Amino acid sequence: MMPALFQNVDRVHDYVTDLLVHNGGTFEFRGPWVVNMHMLVTCDPANINHILCKNFKNYPKGPHFQRIFDILGDGIINVDSELWELHRKTTMPLMSHPEFSPLLVKTVSEKLERGLFPVLIWTSTLSWELPSG
Repeated sequence: MMPALFQNVDRVHDYVTDLLVHNGGTFEFRGPWVVNMHMLVTCDPANINHILCKNFKNYPKGPHFQRIFDILGDGIINVDSELWELHRKTTMPLMSHPEFSPLLVKTVSEKLERGLFPVLIWTSTLSWELPSG
């Protein structure tokens, strides 16, 4: 799997999409054994619902995931079990509040307009040459 991934690094998202289509929406990724990088990749809504909603406790992220994403601390994305349940219970009312979605759109739009877009515009004025390869 890894050699094919490296051969398609310039189109990695298209390559993974091709793999998902070829494998019916779900495949097992086995990375190098030395890093124990094995994961299930899926885009099937039924599988995602099963993993994230119906049987979340059966799919712990585990200590390896937590070490990799240690910078996220004990937030909802990085925790399992009871702490995840607590985060979910406290954030769901906020996210389902009618004013949350418009506020999120406004905040993200402002961040893009004031932060990312000016950087991209400035970068586009530079004359950089990318190495061919």
